[in-house]
Amino acid sequence: LYTANGRYIRCCTEEGTRPVIIVCEKEYEVDVQEFMLWSILNWRILREEEISSFYEKMASSSNVTIHRSWQDCVQRLLVRGLIVVGTGDTEYDALYDLLSCRFIIPIGAAWPLRVLSFLKLTFLEGISWKITRRLFHVDARSACEKKVIRLARQTPLSCAEIIKCIEMDIRRLKDGYDVLDKLYDDNDLNCDNFAHAVREYRCSREVITAVSNLYLRQQIMLDTY
Repeated sequence: LYTANGRYIRCCTEEGTRPVIIVCEKEYEVDVQEFMLWSILNWRILREEEISSFYEKMASSSNVTIHRSWQDCVQRLLVRGLIVVGTGDTEYDALYDLLSCRFIIPIGAAWPLRVLSFLKLTFLEGISWKITRRLFHVDARSACEKKVIRLARQTPLSCAEIIKCIEMDIRRLKDGYDVLDKLYDDNDLNCDNFAHAVREYRCSREVITAVSNLYLRQQIMLDTY
Protein backbone atom coordinates (compact mmCIF):
# COMPACT_ATOMS: atom_id res chain seq x y z
CA LEU A 1 0.00 0.00 0.00
CA TYR A 2 1.24 3.49 -0.90
CA THR A 3 0.44 7.01 0.26
CA ALA A 4 1.89 10.52 0.16
CA ASN A 5 4.15 11.88 2.88
CA GLY A 6 4.46 15.52 3.92
CA ARG A 7 2.61 18.57 2.65
CA TYR A 8 2.58 20.66 -0.51
CA ILE A 9 3.26 24.36 -1.02
CA ARG A 10 3.64 26.43 -4.17
CA CYS A 11 6.79 28.55 -4.28
CA CYS A 12 6.88 31.71 -6.38
CA THR A 13 10.07 32.57 -8.26
CA GLU A 14 11.02 34.93 -11.07
CA GLU A 15 10.48 32.06 -13.50
CA GLY A 16 6.99 31.39 -12.14
CA THR A 17 5.56 29.02 -9.56
CA ARG A 18 6.87 25.58 -8.76
CA PRO A 19 5.56 22.75 -6.56
CA VAL A 20 7.49 21.94 -3.39
CA ILE A 21 6.86 19.08 -0.96
CA ILE A 22 7.83 19.62 2.68
CA VAL A 23 8.81 16.55 4.72
CA CYS A 24 10.32 16.90 8.19
CA GLU A 25 10.55 20.68 7.62
CA LYS A 26 12.78 20.15 4.58
CA GLU A 27 11.78 21.35 1.11
CA TYR A 28 11.94 19.03 -1.90
CA GLU A 29 11.42 20.19 -5.45
CA VAL A 30 9.56 17.80 -7.75
CA ASP A 31 8.97 17.76 -11.49
CA VAL A 32 5.51 17.64 -13.06
CA GLN A 33 5.30 13.86 -13.31
CA GLU A 34 6.44 13.41 -9.71
CA PHE A 35 3.95 16.00 -8.51
CA MET A 36 1.16 14.25 -10.40
CA LEU A 37 1.94 11.02 -8.56
CA TRP A 38 2.30 12.73 -5.18
CA SER A 39 -1.07 14.45 -5.73
CA ILE A 40 -2.70 11.14 -6.65
CA LEU A 41 -1.48 9.60 -3.39
CA ASN A 42 -2.24 12.60 -1.18
CA TRP A 43 -5.17 11.64 1.11
CA ARG A 44 -5.41 8.28 -0.63
CA ILE A 45 -4.08 4.83 0.25
CA LEU A 46 -3.61 2.86 -2.96
CA ARG A 47 -2.30 -0.42 -4.27
CA GLU A 48 0.25 -0.35 -7.08
CA GLU A 49 -2.30 -1.20 -9.77
CA GLU A 50 -4.59 1.58 -8.52
CA ILE A 51 -1.75 4.11 -8.83
CA SER A 52 -1.32 3.05 -12.45
CA SER A 53 -5.03 3.55 -13.17
CA PHE A 54 -5.19 7.01 -11.56
CA TYR A 55 -1.96 8.09 -13.26
CA GLU A 56 -3.06 7.01 -16.74
CA LYS A 57 -6.33 8.93 -16.38
CA MET A 58 -4.56 12.08 -15.17
CA ALA A 59 -1.85 11.90 -17.83
CA SER A 60 -4.35 11.39 -20.67
CA SER A 61 -6.38 14.44 -19.61
CA SER A 62 -3.37 16.76 -19.29
CA ASN A 63 -0.80 18.27 -21.63
CA VAL A 64 2.14 16.94 -19.63
CA THR A 65 5.00 15.47 -21.65
CA ILE A 66 5.68 11.97 -20.35
CA HIS A 67 9.41 11.29 -20.50
CA ARG A 68 9.70 8.39 -18.04
CA SER A 69 7.49 5.67 -16.59
CA TRP A 70 5.31 6.23 -13.55
CA GLN A 71 7.17 3.35 -11.87
CA ASP A 72 10.45 5.29 -12.16
CA CYS A 73 8.79 8.35 -10.62
CA VAL A 74 7.40 6.26 -7.75
CA GLN A 75 10.86 4.87 -7.01
CA ARG A 76 12.39 8.34 -6.95
CA LEU A 77 9.65 9.62 -4.63
CA LEU A 78 10.15 6.61 -2.33
CA VAL A 79 13.92 7.15 -2.15
CA ARG A 80 13.39 10.80 -1.21
CA GLY A 81 10.73 9.93 1.37
CA LEU A 82 8.00 11.93 -0.38
CA ILE A 83 5.77 8.88 -0.59
CA VAL A 84 5.80 5.82 1.67
CA VAL A 85 4.92 2.16 1.22
CA GLY A 86 3.65 -0.51 3.60
CA THR A 87 4.03 -4.24 3.04
CA GLY A 88 2.75 -7.36 4.78
CA ASP A 89 1.08 -10.74 4.43
CA THR A 90 -2.41 -9.23 4.80
CA GLU A 91 -3.91 -5.86 3.91
CA TYR A 92 -4.00 -4.91 7.60
CA ASP A 93 -0.33 -5.86 7.97
CA ALA A 94 0.51 -3.57 5.06
CA LEU A 95 -1.66 -0.78 6.49
CA TYR A 96 0.01 -1.06 9.90
CA ASP A 97 3.44 -1.03 8.28
CA LEU A 98 2.41 2.04 6.26
CA LEU A 99 0.99 4.14 9.11
CA SER A 100 2.58 3.05 12.38
CA CYS A 101 5.75 5.15 12.04
CA ARG A 102 4.08 8.17 10.41
CA PHE A 103 3.60 11.30 12.50
CA ILE A 104 0.03 12.59 12.67
CA ILE A 105 -0.50 16.28 11.86
CA PRO A 106 -4.08 17.53 12.46
CA ILE A 107 -5.35 20.14 10.03
CA GLY A 108 -8.26 22.56 10.10
CA ALA A 109 -8.65 26.31 10.20
CA ALA A 110 -9.50 28.14 13.41
CA TRP A 111 -13.07 29.47 13.73
CA PRO A 112 -12.25 33.20 13.10
CA LEU A 113 -10.35 32.26 9.94
CA ARG A 114 -13.33 30.26 8.71
CA VAL A 115 -15.59 33.29 9.23
CA LEU A 116 -13.21 35.59 7.32
CA SER A 117 -12.92 33.06 4.49
CA PHE A 118 -16.70 32.73 4.32
CA LEU A 119 -17.20 36.52 4.09
CA LYS A 120 -14.47 36.94 1.48
CA LEU A 121 -15.65 34.10 -0.76
CA THR A 122 -19.35 34.95 -0.44
CA PHE A 123 -19.38 38.74 -0.66
CA LEU A 124 -16.16 39.64 -2.48
CA GLU A 125 -15.80 36.73 -4.87
CA GLY A 126 -19.51 36.05 -5.33
CA ILE A 127 -19.41 32.32 -4.60
CA SER A 128 -22.80 30.90 -3.61
CA TRP A 129 -23.37 30.59 0.14
CA LYS A 130 -24.61 27.05 -0.51
CA ILE A 131 -20.98 26.23 -1.29
CA THR A 132 -19.16 28.51 1.17
CA ARG A 133 -21.27 27.36 4.13
CA ARG A 134 -19.36 24.07 3.94
CA LEU A 135 -16.55 25.94 5.70
CA PHE A 136 -18.60 25.55 8.88
CA HIS A 137 -19.22 21.84 8.47
CA VAL A 138 -18.01 19.98 11.56
CA ASP A 139 -16.67 16.54 10.77
CA ALA A 140 -18.34 13.83 12.89
CA ARG A 141 -15.63 11.79 14.60
CA SER A 142 -15.69 8.53 16.49
CA ALA A 143 -14.49 8.41 20.10
CA CYS A 144 -11.15 6.95 19.02
CA GLU A 145 -10.72 9.55 16.27
CA LYS A 146 -11.27 12.31 18.85
CA LYS A 147 -8.59 10.79 21.08
CA VAL A 148 -6.14 10.63 18.16
CA ILE A 149 -6.70 14.30 17.27
CA ARG A 150 -6.52 15.43 20.91
CA LEU A 151 -3.18 13.69 21.45
CA ALA A 152 -1.68 14.74 18.11
CA ARG A 153 -2.43 18.41 18.84
CA GLN A 154 -0.34 18.36 22.02
CA THR A 155 3.06 17.38 20.63
CA PRO A 156 4.40 15.54 17.56
CA LEU A 157 3.44 11.86 17.91
CA SER A 158 3.71 8.87 15.62
CA CYS A 159 0.74 6.59 15.10
CA ALA A 160 2.49 3.90 17.19
CA GLU A 161 3.05 6.37 20.03
CA ILE A 162 -0.63 7.31 19.93
CA ILE A 163 -1.50 3.60 20.18
CA LYS A 164 0.48 3.34 23.42
CA CYS A 165 -1.03 6.57 24.79
CA ILE A 166 -4.55 5.25 24.28
CA GLU A 167 -3.69 1.77 25.57
CA MET A 168 -2.12 3.21 28.75
CA ASP A 169 -4.76 5.96 29.08
CA ILE A 170 -2.13 8.70 28.79
CA ARG A 171 -4.05 11.90 28.01
CA ARG A 172 -1.52 14.69 28.48
CA LEU A 173 1.94 15.09 26.94
CA LYS A 174 3.72 18.41 27.30
CA ASP A 175 6.67 17.97 24.95
CA GLY A 176 9.24 15.56 23.56
CA TYR A 177 10.79 14.97 26.99
CA ASP A 178 7.39 13.97 28.33
CA VAL A 179 7.00 11.55 25.40
CA LEU A 180 10.33 9.91 26.27
CA ASP A 181 9.48 9.65 29.98
CA LYS A 182 5.97 8.24 29.58
CA LEU A 183 6.16 6.18 26.38
CA TYR A 184 9.77 4.99 26.22
CA ASP A 185 9.72 3.68 29.79
CA ASP A 186 11.53 0.46 28.84
CA ASN A 187 15.28 0.67 28.19
CA ASP A 188 14.91 -1.68 25.22
CA LEU A 189 12.42 0.59 23.44
CA ASN A 190 13.62 2.90 20.68
CA CYS A 191 12.26 4.49 17.52
CA ASP A 192 13.29 1.44 15.47
CA ASN A 193 11.34 -1.18 17.45
CA PHE A 194 8.54 0.90 18.98
CA ALA A 195 5.96 0.15 16.26
CA HIS A 196 6.60 -3.59 16.57
CA ALA A 197 6.35 -3.41 20.37
CA VAL A 198 2.84 -1.90 20.38
CA ARG A 199 1.42 -3.84 17.44
CA GLU A 200 -0.40 -6.40 19.62
CA TYR A 201 -1.97 -3.87 21.99
CA ARG A 202 -5.75 -4.24 22.29
CA CYS A 203 -6.45 -0.81 20.82
CA SER A 204 -3.94 -1.15 17.97
CA ARG A 205 -6.38 -2.06 15.21
CA GLU A 206 -8.93 0.53 16.37
CA VAL A 207 -6.32 3.32 16.31
CA ILE A 208 -4.98 2.31 12.88
CA THR A 209 -8.56 2.34 11.57
CA ALA A 210 -9.20 5.76 13.15
CA VAL A 211 -6.01 7.22 11.64
CA SER A 212 -6.86 5.75 8.23
CA ASN A 213 -10.35 7.25 8.30
CA LEU A 214 -9.14 10.66 9.46
CA TYR A 215 -6.55 10.68 6.69
CA LEU A 216 -8.97 9.63 3.97
CA ARG A 217 -11.40 12.34 5.16
CA GLN A 218 -8.57 14.91 4.90
CA GLN A 219 -8.55 15.66 8.64
CA ILE A 220 -4.85 14.90 9.12
CA MET A 221 -1.57 14.87 7.19
CA LEU A 222 1.25 12.37 7.54
CA ASP A 223 4.88 13.32 8.06
CA THR A 224 8.26 11.95 9.13
CA TYR A 225 10.48 13.30 11.90
